[in-house]
Amino acid sequence: MTEKGSRQNPEDRLRDFYNSYRNETGDRVYRVQLAQLAAARQHILNVSFQDVISFDDSLAKGIVENPDTLLPVAEKAALAQLRVEAPDYAEEVLSLRVRFRGLPTTLPLRELGSDHVNRLVRVDGILVRASPVKPFLTVGAFKCRRCGFLTQLEQSGTFMMEPTRCANPACGRLGPFEISQPDSVFINFQEVRVQEKLEDLPPGQTPRWLEARLTEDLVDLARPGDHVSICGIVRAI
Repeated sequence: MTEKGSRQNPEDRLRDFYNSYRNETGDRVYRVQLAQLAAARQHILNVSFQDVISFDDSLAKGIVENPDTLLPVAEKAALAQLRVEAPDYAEEVLSLRVRFRGLPTTLPLRELGSDHVNRLVRVDGILVRASPVKPFLTVGAFKCRRCGFLTQLEQSGTFMMEPTRCANPACGRLGPFEISQPDSVFINFQEVRVQEKLEDLPPGQTPRWLEARLTEDLVDLARPGDHVSICGIVRAI
């Protein structure tokens, strides 16, 4: 990493990565991908983690250790670069999803513990169960029953969060609220169970497993019995 790179903040470094990273044949991989996203009217950018490591290993380490902070930054930087490659489409989509694939180190399922909570990890295993695909609320639009004003609130976690107060300055009351589904934003999600592969089991041990939540383009990609590799953020529930 250059001295200049070490002084840049993460958003600038990620923007530089999307703009200038070249593969072995000299192609600017992510500028090309962003242009292709615009042509296909898609919003998900797949990024090879090995590319990030070769560009800036300290940036790669930061993404692994603090994904909740740096993943939104990576998406903001990708959108900024999209405004260069396809400005009209960038205004249309408003946001991009960035997926980092191919972390170089695979974490054995039975070693997954408290030290890995809120970190980006890669685990391999066998998909043993998959739920039906369901809608998942990402942005809820809540209508104040007193004045009819709509308040949008980003959602995270298992339970729906309502506003604490009406955002209408002329109202400002504590509710009650009702959700307006046509004005809310939903994505597809699916819950799966991944189990240790039999060849990875220590003698005399039973397989361990974990639950994972897949969203958007990742749903229904695999079926029970398939060998899978998952990169994701570890959560304690």
